[in-house]
Amino acid sequence: MRSSFVRPGSIVLLLLVLASVPARARADDEFNRRGAFVGGGVSYGLSAFQGTAGRQDFGDSLGYNLHAGYRLYDFLAVEAVHEYFDDFGADLGADGDVHVRTFTGTANVKLLLPLDRFQPYLTGGIGFLFAERSGSAKRLGIDSSDHGAAFIGRVAGGFDIFVHRNFSIYGEVAYTMPTGGLSDLYYVSVGSGLKYNFNF
Repeated sequence: MRSSFVRPGSIVLLLLVLASVPARARADDEFNRRGAFVGGGVSYGLSAFQGTAGRQDFGDSLGYNLHAGYRLYDFLAVEAVHEYFDDFGADLGADGDVHVRTFTGTANVKLLLPLDRFQPYLTGGIGFLFAERSGSAKRLGIDSSDHGAAFIGRVAGGFDIFVHRNFSIYGEVAYTMPTGGLSDLYYVSVGSGLKYNFNF
């Protein structure tokens, strides 16, 4: 005849399983904590210029990127991004050369997939581009330096890899789309760097 009582071994096993659930949740939360973060790194810009600028042989440029934001939930953060590129240059041969330097600042919404240490994300936002142009190009009617500012949209995809609960390495590919008088200056940026995630 079978006993109606639960065996002590079954109770111990059940308690071990239940105890492991919060322990696992705490381990996951180590990399999904709410709070502020800051980071910076290097960027490589690929010119995707449009219109008249797109018909010239503009090259790529090195630069840097800075990030600062706040993680609101496991899957959601807000982030400010600044990016600088030193010289998108075009060599026009006998007609001269033209150089373009860019500065951008955007406010973004960031959607994350919290997969423990590896966390891919998508982000999008709006902001401003400031550009400086210098050089001389006879057929373009350029023989001086000028500058301008424009409203931009920015979309990006990337990932964070946590090497420590406070430190993560990030990589990102972004597409910047200016409007107005600078609407020719579309570009793609590839950036990577180190991020510090504050404890709260």
